[in-house]
Amino acid sequence: MIRKNYKVFIAYHGTYSEKGSKQDAEDLRKYLLNHGFSESEIFFFPSKEGGAYKANVIDALSSQTFILVYNENLKLEDNGIIDHKEHYELCTEIDAFYALTQLGNDVGQNDAKALYVGNMDIHHRGDESLLHPLFKDIAQSATSKEDKETAFEGILKWINIRLSTQEKDDNNNQIRNIEFFDDNIEERRRLERQQKFLLKFDASTYDYHLKDMKNINILDLGCSNGRGVMERLGKREGLYNRLIGIDSSASSIDEARYYYDNKNISFYVVDVESEDFLPKMHGIMKQEGIDGFDFINCQSLLLHLKNPFNVLKSVRSLMNDGGIIFILDVDDGLTLAYPDNDHLISHLFDIDYQLPTTGNRHCGRTIPGLLSLAGYKNIVLEKAGINTCSLTHEERETLFRFNYDFIKAGLEKTIKKDPDNKEMQNHLKWVIKMGDEMEKRFYSDSFFFTYGDVIITAKK
Repeated sequence: MIRKNYKVFIAYHGTYSEKGSKQDAEDLRKYLLNHGFSESEIFFFPSKEGGAYKANVIDALSSQTFILVYNENLKLEDNGIIDHKEHYELCTEIDAFYALTQLGNDVGQNDAKALYVGNMDIHHRGDESLLHPLFKDIAQSATSKEDKETAFEGILKWINIRLSTQEKDDNNNQIRNIEFFDDNIEERRRLERQQKFLLKFDASTYDYHLKDMKNINILDLGCSNGRGVMERLGKREGLYNRLIGIDSSASSIDEARYYYDNKNISFYVVDVESEDFLPKMHGIMKQEGIDGFDFINCQSLLLHLKNPFNVLKSVRSLMNDGGIIFILDVDDGLTLAYPDNDHLISHLFDIDYQLPTTGNRHCGRTIPGLLSLAGYKNIVLEKAGINTCSLTHEERETLFRFNYDFIKAGLEKTIKKDPDNKEMQNHLKWVIKMGDEMEKRFYSDSFFFTYGDVIITAKK
């Protein structure tokens, strides 16, 4: 893994050309320096003129975020992609960071942003200006030269979202590991890897239920930073009229808005268990021109709620007749490890049950009954359990890591809040000590593991 030397990599075009974007990039660098960043935290080339320009591949690879500053003089090919011959060095930097995002470890594509500074009359945003796969499907920023300060403020906010290590207290004493770790950068990375892995598990169920749908209204419950729903539903051409995401975490909603807000997609801070949940939703629906939702997406939320029945009942009242609810949640009763004669894996999950952040790990089995009581029909258990059969080495690693890292992080958080808890301290020591042995077990062809995720659908 390459050591992270820089928090921000600022790229631009036309190093010594008056038509280039160097000056605007330099202005952004100065803005960041005036707002808490040090010289050593920002990569910007050249800090002084002289010498031949060269591709800074290692520096791009050793940065946590990547910002391209460009203007109307950036040469594009006919399909909107940056002209590689004209901007060879720049494209090499972008290619390097993009390659890093595809590894799924250090950074993701949401850690890259493009900022256009120039003539707003001739700037076209959207699919006609794809620039590079690194920036595809991510909302970009644009500003005139006269209003750069406002854009820089937005860039600073985006960087702080990506780099934040601030931890938040739970709201209303509710147990929600989504908020519990949401502002921790390592946990966010873990969740993003988990989402990518789960996409393979749930894609066929989405495809089956959505194949004939067009121009529908979608509600995503507990949307976090929006990436999960956008990966699954946001890229389906012609599927939705409106896509609404709600979450109780204001920082997650800020992030989702920054990446994905457009004329068809909106995100709101709403707590599904608050007393004013329905009045808030009715207000949002009126504002958005929505009479009812045709598809409700609910992933890894119910296990963290105090009263999931009330939430399911309330959500049903927001649905159109025949509307579908898609639920992905967990039931550790389905979790199985073999061989596990020394009980390494089973003990790891026993520890998980004891964590205050873990939620109801047997939630899955309760969902069909709760749906029935809430008035839903056509309740179907679509899938039960993700297993290691036919998984690649990388997928086995992801399956192990999003379980192991979650439990380890939960122990660390619990001990931080309760430093005298000897039991949790001993659990953490054991988890760290046995981590390598458990991981190696996952890579063995003779080892079979099933993780207890379930997918359940129902109709109004």
